[in-house]
Amino acid sequence: SSRQGGALWASPPNSNLVMAIDPIVIEHCRFIENAARDGGGAISSGRSLKLTDCNFTGNATTSISGTAAGGAIGLYASSSTPCSAMIEGCNFTENYASMGGAIHTQPGNVGGNISIINSTFIGNAARDRAGAINIHQIFNTIMLNSIIAGNRANNNGGFIAAGPTQISSCTIAGNASFSTGPSSMITYPDAKIRNCIFVDYGPRVGTASGDIKYNNVRGGLPLEGNIDLDSRFVKPGYWANPNNPNIILEPNDLNAVWVNGDYHLRNDSPCIDAGDPNYVSGTAETDLDGNPRVVDVVDMGAY
Repeated sequence: SSRQGGALWASPPNSNLVMAIDPIVIEHCRFIENAARDGGGAISSGRSLKLTDCNFTGNATTSISGTAAGGAIGLYASSSTPCSAMIEGCNFTENYASMGGAIHTQPGNVGGNISIINSTFIGNAARDRAGAINIHQIFNTIMLNSIIAGNRANNNGGFIAAGPTQISSCTIAGNASFSTGPSSMITYPDAKIRNCIFVDYGPRVGTASGDIKYNNVRGGLPLEGNIDLDSRFVKPGYWANPNNPNIILEPNDLNAVWVNGDYHLRNDSPCIDAGDPNYVSGTAETDLDGNPRVVDVVDMGAY
């Protein structure tokens, strides 16, 4: 345990240093049950990160302060240096903080770019807000082929993306807030969201407006191509009694634990071939399983 960065702390780049590694590259690593008092339970960084094929499990910030943020990763931009993160093929499970149960970004005078690709966020929690991910408004966000499920917080149990945001082919399911607000909040007015599934508990995804089309949104969103139907996952996740997973509980029950599901689509899912008909996949673009992203028309969701 430490004040910041229970496993790794990296200060912002300093022009007086002969060598300043930026970005810091971390591959094929496991961060398990690290803790920090104030931020970044596993990693606290003022430098850009490139993370590939890493698992973050059970990391936490321990202070009850509202600034104790980023149960797994805390990114802290300086007054003059951007701080970005490229996260690909990573899994964040049961991490905890006051804000941003898995990831938190803290701006200086500049932000950075956050890219989350082929990654999962399962069962993370925050005492205050953003059970999985908390991204400040001066950071640009791209999320692709990822799953955010079973995360919980007092406010916005799933994620908060406040800056320029693009989300494509993601599954956001079973996230819960104890308050009456939406489980996930996207506040940038021109956010672009395509081919996603939003089936959180409580109110639907909250957003100012944006270019949000061809998604399955619980509660509905009256824009082009959006639907509001049972996604028909192979096995939906759910909140349950910690001593008996066969007893289903409401997500606002403090004792409830998340039983993760299988978010592949059944053959009769209305999300198959229901994405943007004009979507053109990139070269060799795949889904979360590594299968071709588009066969006929792109599906909704991570698979």
